[in-house]
Amino acid sequence: MNISLIYHINSNYETLKQSLKSIFDQSSHDFEFILIDDNSTDQVKSCVNEFNFSKLKNFTYINSNQKLGHSFSFNVGLDNTKSKYVYYLGSNVILEKDFIKKMNSVIKEADSPDFIVLTNSKKQKDIVKTYKCVNKNLFKVLKPSIKDKIFNVNFLKKNKIYFENFQYYPIIYLYKCLNVMKNIISVDAHLVNFSTNRKYTYNLYDTFEQSDYLINHKSDFNFLKTKENKDLYDFMIIYSIIYTFLYKIDYTYWSKTNLHSPKIIGKALHYSNKWLSENIPNWRENPILVNNELEFDEKTFDYLKNFRFKLLYVHRKIR
Repeated sequence: MNISLIYHINSNYETLKQSLKSIFDQSSHDFEFILIDDNSTDQVKSCVNEFNFSKLKNFTYINSNQKLGHSFSFNVGLDNTKSKYVYYLGSNVILEKDFIKKMNSVIKEADSPDFIVLTNSKKQKDIVKTYKCVNKNLFKVLKPSIKDKIFNVNFLKKNKIYFENFQYYPIIYLYKCLNVMKNIISVDAHLVNFSTNRKYTYNLYDTFEQSDYLINHKSDFNFLKTKENKDLYDFMIIYSIIYTFLYKIDYTYWSKTNLHSPKIIGKALHYSNKWLSENIPNWRENPILVNNELEFDEKTFDYLKNFRFKLLYVHRKIR
């Protein structure tokens, strides 16, 4: 079996039915599906029970009976898979109908890449590129997330790359993969949709715990031997804070009717400013940022380069 979908369920319900349906509607059922029930709510269980999983050729249900989190669940899935590659996902991921068909084709033709990056381009060029080392070209397609990546099982197990149990740190997981990578490919095709029509329920300040780790463990990463890679490394931390973190804070807590909304977002802005000032003091001078070397679109680049730690700026620019 080429690919296993390791699917975590707990409390997120809003797009669960649509997400599961996208798996059942695959044009090819040549995949393994491991469903990790992380002590899910009755509402989630009810939705899951609407599907007949016996229709899937290779289905495994694992019930933890207690809430252990994404990390523990994904690790359990990795230890139980019989496939060559794993894709970690949950209810906010909706697959295009040819996702499995395309991935099976890519895996068959590729030279056992350590992991596969889905650029999710809607231009549908289906271009496959190979990267043998960490550099600027790789970072152009690399986002600080695991939901657009498919990992080689042997690569993960050989290098003992697992999530830290009870701490969902996807950025650290990704960088550990980058540290020992020898062969990565990117696939320029629109294969996955990510639902953002939900509030974020986990601790969003985990971003800073991950950033603290990355700042304090620079010496652990072999690819940080060049100045360009050091700049890339710092930039991705900057990006994860002023773009990803603050976007999620704004999306989750902004409300014209919630009197606490300005205070919550204001606190997040203050903390972001303080953290960056202390840990990457000259972050605005980072050449990757200043010169838009990762080729962001105009709106995103303007937001990143001219960011101001003001509540209205975040709301106006991100939304």
